[in-house]
Amino acid sequence: KRIINQIDLDTASNIMMLNKYENIVILWYDDQLDQEIKDKLENLHNHIILCSTIDIFKQSIYNYQNSKIIVIVSGRYSSMTLQLFHDNNTIDSFYIFCIADNKYVDLKKTYSKLIGIYTSYDYLFQILKKQIRSLLQHLSIFKLFNENNKSFRDLEQEGIDYSWYQLLRDALMYMTHVETSKNEMLQYCRSYFHGDALRLKQIEDFERTYQSTDAIQWYTKNHFPFDFVNKALRTEDVEALYNLRYFITDLCQGLKQIFNENFSIYKESMIENIVVYRGLTLPDKDIEQLKNSIGKYVSTNGFLSTSLSQSVAEMFATNVLFKIEIDCSMKNMIYADISEKSVNRDEEEVLFDLGSLFQITNVHFCGKKWIITMIGVNNVEYVENTLVNFSRNSMIENTIFMPDIYYGRFLFMVGHYSKCIEYTKNLLQQQLINDKFDKYYILKILSGAYSNNKQDDLALKYELDAYNMRENDKEFDCSSILFSICTNLQAIGEIYANKGDHDNAAKYYEKALLKISDYSNTDNLVFIADLHNSLGHLYFRQKNFLYAFKHCQQSLEFDYKEVEVFPEVHETLAQIYFEMNNNNNEVALKHLDIACNYIQKYFPKNHLRLRKIYIWFALIYFDMNQYDLCIEYCEKLLKIQIINDYETSTMVYRMLGLSYMIRKRFNEALKYYNKLLEIQEQHKNLFEIDDNDRMDNARMNANIGQCYFLTKQYDFALKFYSTAIDTYEQHIQSIDTFNDDTVLDDINHIYVNMASIYYDYDEYTPCIMYYKKTLTILTKRVNLTVDDDKNQTANLNYMIGFCYDRLGFCYSQKEEFKLSTDYYEYALSIKEYMSDKKFDDTEISKLYYQIAFSYEQEQKYKKAIQYYTKSLEINEKNVSDNYMDIIDLCDCLGRCGDANEQCNLCIKYYLKASMILENNQRPQDETKKAILNNEIGWYYGLIGNYDLALEYCMKSLAFFENNQAFDNTIHKANVLSSLGVIYCMKNDYDQAWTYCRHSQKILFEMTSLSIFHLNGWNYKTLADIYCHYNEKTLALNCYKRALENFKKADPIVRRNIKQTGRLLALILSNKM
Repeated sequence: KRIINQIDLDTASNIMMLNKYENIVILWYDDQLDQEIKDKLENLHNHIILCSTIDIFKQSIYNYQNSKIIVIVSGRYSSMTLQLFHDNNTIDSFYIFCIADNKYVDLKKTYSKLIGIYTSYDYLFQILKKQIRSLLQHLSIFKLFNENNKSFRDLEQEGIDYSWYQLLRDALMYMTHVETSKNEMLQYCRSYFHGDALRLKQIEDFERTYQSTDAIQWYTKNHFPFDFVNKALRTEDVEALYNLRYFITDLCQGLKQIFNENFSIYKESMIENIVVYRGLTLPDKDIEQLKNSIGKYVSTNGFLSTSLSQSVAEMFATNVLFKIEIDCSMKNMIYADISEKSVNRDEEEVLFDLGSLFQITNVHFCGKKWIITMIGVNNVEYVENTLVNFSRNSMIENTIFMPDIYYGRFLFMVGHYSKCIEYTKNLLQQQLINDKFDKYYILKILSGAYSNNKQDDLALKYELDAYNMRENDKEFDCSSILFSICTNLQAIGEIYANKGDHDNAAKYYEKALLKISDYSNTDNLVFIADLHNSLGHLYFRQKNFLYAFKHCQQSLEFDYKEVEVFPEVHETLAQIYFEMNNNNNEVALKHLDIACNYIQKYFPKNHLRLRKIYIWFALIYFDMNQYDLCIEYCEKLLKIQIINDYETSTMVYRMLGLSYMIRKRFNEALKYYNKLLEIQEQHKNLFEIDDNDRMDNARMNANIGQCYFLTKQYDFALKFYSTAIDTYEQHIQSIDTFNDDTVLDDINHIYVNMASIYYDYDEYTPCIMYYKKTLTILTKRVNLTVDDDKNQTANLNYMIGFCYDRLGFCYSQKEEFKLSTDYYEYALSIKEYMSDKKFDDTEISKLYYQIAFSYEQEQKYKKAIQYYTKSLEINEKNVSDNYMDIIDLCDCLGRCGDANEQCNLCIKYYLKASMILENNQRPQDETKKAILNNEIGWYYGLIGNYDLALEYCMKSLAFFENNQAFDNTIHKANVLSSLGVIYCMKNDYDQAWTYCRHSQKILFEMTSLSIFHLNGWNYKTLADIYCHYNEKTLALNCYKRALENFKKADPIVRRNIKQTGRLLALILSNKM
């Protein structure tokens, strides 16, 4: 039995605490683990998964496919596991844990991810600790384009972001290094790790023993603050980096100190280059990306850990080894051999400072590993940024502000306005600002941040404070004060403009323009240009496009490329061209492109200044019906955090919902409409709702209903349609007096769709209600349509006819046939009236049929025959395509002829139907032909043509005698009954008796509505025979039975009751 002692458990616990907040999972596959050991391991951490079967192991890999997996496998299952799962990209590395390691040594030659074979817990856990540390340092190391989790950055794609990241590093480095920074870090970390006893103990040890000179040693420990700092750096969490600045600054300074010492040694020793190594595991797709990246530049976000020893690096290199060559004469790349200060001295670690730059020079395969060769570089041309360089130089020279202000300025420049406000207000409250210029600039930063956060009242307060401070300041030179005052006046004007107070905005702009015009220098010219842009935008807001355009053009006359100003001029021009609405969208897009390119050139990706530009791109493309491009810019916009910006977020979600709906991508449309509903619910008590908002919400609910309708989610459709209709009906109050055609069309569309849903649900009462509501709107629209608009009139009449048709059907289903017939007649009058063939013959024919059917149900058989005949005449124009419809119509005419006692009419149409079937010669029609022959024979019998009657009935009987299918039994009984009646009428009573009794014998074992009709005739025939033989009692009994059966029969044959009843009465009165 293998023993695990407490020291080994403590080591394992430390390993997993290192991984507590990362996606690294250990799968331990062994079915022979002792239960006590299993219990101890499982209680250590939920990132250790014990697998006792191959199925559990497979499922665990699937469950954690978005994590990095380390596999520990027992020796007995190692060969199979490596063979099946070695190439799985989710698995980082394998470890064999066994009794006899010599059995499995050969596997290391075949499988590159197999790190080692271990026989003791302590050695296994020590190796695991190093591997997890390595993984934490380079999790997602070459996912160059992953936006949220970067260890390396492709500078060709992300050079602008890199330069701003470097500015953040510098801002943190130049901040005042005081004890309060350490306290802030500890408080932040304790809050983050609340409830984590082990971490809190480590933080307590840090507080008690840490010295700034020990930063490197603390960083190389496998616990706090190593993992927390690495994660903050990798995810570029600005807040976390600010709170960890105390330790990060110490670490950077420690590396710089060693670098300076080493630099002198390298120079004196004439060492030109050093080579360091880094080993890790990468999936094939990342290796392919690296192969395609030769010549590209990359940078690290965190502290890059490497080793002077290739063999040490190869311990962690399952398939990739980075080889980095450093020119020792470079002064701008900071790196340090920290082995003397590291807790892991045997690793010969060389640590690179934040933001180190490298170029990939070669990628080749050698000795079962990919070798990625890189060189360190000083600088890269396309990461140069004028705006960032100015700020960095200001920090280095420290000629403008106190160092702590730069972090607030950084937050403002990258668009983190809420964090900027929190930070700079804290500076004021701590009374760290003694210099007047520093205080003035903080007030300006606060005003700008509040303004961009759309908190205009607070923005105005701080800007006025800054203005009054500068206005009363006599210590600075006149020109400096003047320029500052002018910027205050402009900013106050901007805030008033944002508040909608255009008069005050214009007053402050003009004041600034008048004041600045007395002085002439380059800065002033740029400012005057910006003022003209502000005036242009103000006039744009007032819809005075001529003056707006004039001021923007004046702004562009100045020869400048000011990063802060130039894009906004083009943005305003784009808005003017769009709103002028004279097919100027293409020109508007060109100006937006110019503005967008400038911002993207100097500011980080997804900077908030892009927000307005993306909104206008989306609006213009939507207006141009280019919905895919509208969607593209809306989704770009959503990547920029929009915090509490209700107006913008609702507009974007509304546009996305409508664009996706128009593109018939209804599920995506519903996704964004549902987000819009969530936002509205969250803000429902924060804003007053006016009529325009209500109408917008009605249209939104109508669109959501439409998406659900078109995806056949009818219950949801009804819910949102009903909400929309409630809002519309409250708004318009009366359809008769409301004249907004667009709104009426929207309401009408909803009514039609709601009626259609209830129609499909067979719920005819609400269906009728909504079709009638639709008719009210359509009739009003027709009456208001001018005579010249024939197309509009035709469309409206088409819909009116459609509604009448549907109402006819609904009333028919409710068995209200009088109303059904009325509405069908209305529909017919509309369709016959229209001369532009909106309705084809098929629709007219169908309507005739429906009218006839309703008349038939009302027992108005002459009317029914009239409309069935009209329908038949249309169908007969094209017999080949719809001959079964013609057969059906012939049946209907025969049925109505029978009810109206028009035997010749019945014969005519049953013969027509039979002839059509004969001409088509389809085997499946033979049964129908036999049925028709019986009908023809029957009616020939009723008019006394017994020879033809018997001829057709015998043809029918012959078919059913030869085709004894179960379905034919009732038909055979029917033919036998017909023959009985005909022979009786022919006075051949013996034959009549035989056929009637045969029919009764068949019907005796059947149960259906048809048997009552046939039994009625059979008993009547038998009664007639008994009368002939003067057997009154038997005849009386049979007439009674006939009467009972006829009463149970289908209503259309109940006319036979009268005849039978008369015969019965005659017997009873002895007159027969």
